[in-house]
Amino acid sequence: AVVSTQSTGMISEVHVGNVSTGIMGMLGNKGGVSVKFNIDMTTIAIINSHLAAHPEMVDRRNQDYRDIYTRMRFSNDEGDSLKGSDIIIWMGDLNYRLLSEDVSGEELRAMAERWEIPLMLKSVLCRYLDLMIVLHCSRF
Repeated sequence: AVVSTQSTGMISEVHVGNVSTGIMGMLGNKGGVSVKFNIDMTTIAIINSHLAAHPEMVDRRNQDYRDIYTRMRFSNDEGDSLKGSDIIIWMGDLNYRLLSEDVSGEELRAMAERWEIPLMLKSVLCRYLDLMIVLHCSRF
């Protein structure tokens, strides 16, 4: 990890974890890796994940997310999970797609140009997601 010199004293309790969700929930071709740390009194977890691909695999992607969230344990303690984090930042190759029957490319570009990202999420993405995958704040 890269941290500015003036911030190094603020960071503590750095731990890593990983979860495989590939074939039979074990193969490492899909899953997530995470680093969890404290900045002063705030616990932050950052997850990078690769979820199941293909448009028909939405349920599998959602299950991969749930598996990573519930099974992630960190190097410091078998009981230390994501649930104790103040902030969780989730990123990676999530493999969710905008399908052409949902919104045309022209409509999508127009929304993006007008910075209507919440509208895009509400009208297109949320139809596929039963979870909040981008940012989770449990204590704020």
